[in-house]
Amino acid sequence: MLYAEDLALTCETMEGLLVKLKTLRKALESKGLRVNVTKTKVMISGCNVGKPPEKGKFPCSVCGKGVGSNSIFCGTCKHWVHKKCIGITGRLKDDKRFMCKRCKKMAVADDSDIEKVYLDGEAIEVVEKFCYLGDTIGAQGGAGAGVMARVRRGWSKF
Repeated sequence: MLYAEDLALTCETMEGLLVKLKTLRKALESKGLRVNVTKTKVMISGCNVGKPPEKGKFPCSVCGKGVGSNSIFCGTCKHWVHKKCIGITGRLKDDKRFMCKRCKKMAVADDSDIEKVYLDGEAIEVVEKFCYLGDTIGAQGGAGAGVMARVRRGWSKF
């Protein structure tokens, strides 16, 4: 019997992932099974990958929590940023050219911007969250996505 946990592939590079996917596909097809590529998903995970979950009316572009006073407006992503998330000491000044940490990281090539992975000409969707048997796994790591999903389910049942 083949379980979904057995099919979880981990790789450090995209090329390694494609090699493992091709090997898995050949192994399953040699046993007479067929891989449904439309149901196959890829999740690029790691620390600080993807966009943080947004909370509040004006979410911080770095941490995702709502901002109030002591914040500055990022001219690139058009979001407010906490003073503590910037790391600036002293007084904040309005600067139209200010760029937050998240926008500076986006200027560098990043794997989190990939939307589809192609295996033998077929597109495989890249997701930020994945739900399996009611448990949610997030690309940012940790238990945050799973806890949020359980709390939402609890409130909806209540």
